[in-house]
Amino acid sequence: MHDMIEDVYEAALHAIEDATEEDESFIVTFNDQVDLISDFVSDKHRLENAIRGLRAGGQTALWDAVAFALNHTAKGRHRRRLLMVITDGEDNRSELPFRISDRAEREEVLIYPVGMMEPMGGVQRWRSGPGGTSTKWELEKFADVTGARAHFPKDLRECRDAMREIAREVRHQYSIGYYPTNTERDGKWRKIGVAVVPAGRVSKAVARTRAGYYAPRGSPQS
Repeated sequence: MHDMIEDVYEAALHAIEDATEEDESFIVTFNDQVDLISDFVSDKHRLENAIRGLRAGGQTALWDAVAFALNHTAKGRHRRRLLMVITDGEDNRSELPFRISDRAEREEVLIYPVGMMEPMGGVQRWRSGPGGTSTKWELEKFADVTGARAHFPKDLRECRDAMREIAREVRHQYSIGYYPTNTERDGKWRKIGVAVVPAGRVSKAVARTRAGYYAPRGSPQS
């Protein structure tokens, strides 16, 4: 990230350019450790000032950063929450394992990973990890289980386009509720699916949703 970090930060700020005065954002950076650079603010200029002078270096505590950010989103005042996670390679420093993706399934947080390749379309950084998995696959899983989408831009132009696309997508979402036919309060995982079925015509639209949810446990509260 050393040679492109300023451009990547600038691209990331595009994602909040259309934010309303009610929206709030925070910034976390990570290398060998995780740091909260800016707490929740609605002032875009304060966010810009918070990233000035930051330099890339060290290793990549990616999963620790995601866990920290998930904890921090719970402190926000809005129910609708999302994380944009930008990294240039695989985790090589975290104390936490990738299993935090299991936690992401339980959180009501959209996770949009943006995996940066080498500048100018060079060699990919995504190497196989334990069990033959790769960081790219792991980032895609974060997106899939939360109902978001992962982006893997090959250069800074594609990075800026990805940020704008994420911002547009977040502004055009629907909340859908339903009553499940399975009313058991057993705490088990329930898969869900949403299909777009337009009346009288064929549609290429695809609904992207969370992979499912965990049923509650115990007796319902009165």
